Amino acid sequence: MIREKELDRIILGCGNFGGLGSLPELRGRGESRQQAFELLNLARELGLKRFDTANTYGGRRSEEYLGRWISDQGSNFRSTIQIATKVGNPAGTRPGQNPLSRAEIVFHVENSLRVLGTDAIDIYYIHQPDPATPVEEIIGAFSQIISEGKILFAGLSNVDLPYVKEFLEKADEGFRRHLCWVQNEFSFLQQRDRKELIPFLRAKSLKYVSFSPLAGGLLSGKYQWNVPYPAGSRLTLRPEPYRSFLNQETFDQIQELKTVAEKNKRILPAEALQFVLNTEGIDSVIIGPRRKEHYESLGFEFM
Repeated sequence: MIREKELDRIILGCGNFGGLGSLPELRGRGESRQQAFELLNLARELGLKRFDTANTYGGRRSEEYLGRWISDQGSNFRSTIQIATKVGNPAGTRPGQNPLSRAEIVFHVENSLRVLGTDAIDIYYIHQPDPATPVEEIIGAFSQIISEGKILFAGLSNVDLPYVKEFLEKADEGFRRHLCWVQNEFSFLQQRDRKELIPFLRAKSLKYVSFSPLAGGLLSGKYQWNVPYPAGSRLTLRPEPYRSFLNQETFDQIQELKTVAEKNKRILPAEALQFVLNTEGIDSVIIGPRRKEHYESLGFEFM
């Protein structure tokens, strides 16, 4: 069961609203607006107050759905929650621009503010590194939109230790005070940041946010080695990010976690989430339930 003190560490990921992530070919394969609203209503019922989206999720439908839902909650609700969104995915880049050019950052933050219906974004992430744009230009653009009050804090996503170090080395003191978050994939099956990046961030007073705690659904318990994947599942629609997991060793690891889950009287997804929450140095974790039963499988209980 999710404990009350853990609620502030859990973020509702809106990456499946209107599509599956940022891929243009998967737009329309995620939750409709009504389905997104139902998931958001359940999140509010459970006491979740942090929401993560991106300007390219579902071709911006994710931001649209989240913004409309927040508006429907009443005038005081916005001040009680945290909104994080992102810029810099190539799928949302205008022709002739680089994903994280100053022009793109300034252009997209205005659109995100408008679509989300907010005066300021709590956390604005670079979605992924952009080798074509100098880090100094990215920092300059973020410093500008911070000074204009359009974002409160900045974050980095899908980054490695050398990139974080470069960012910190080139950031001035003013920007550094606003750079607070790093969001990367972390799960029982994907622990590459545990040895070096997470301890480094802790030493620098930066917070680590984990996404994909179920490793793309592999830790949901619905997949088996050498058995066809369920129709419509993530591994049938978008297998590319998870191909490195698709081997006998991975499924042996999954069985190990199942054994631990049974000992702790939990089901596999709940045990996988607790593994991330209990990992030293992880501040918070993004979940992506698509139905009420998914919330329950993670250890949430509805009254």
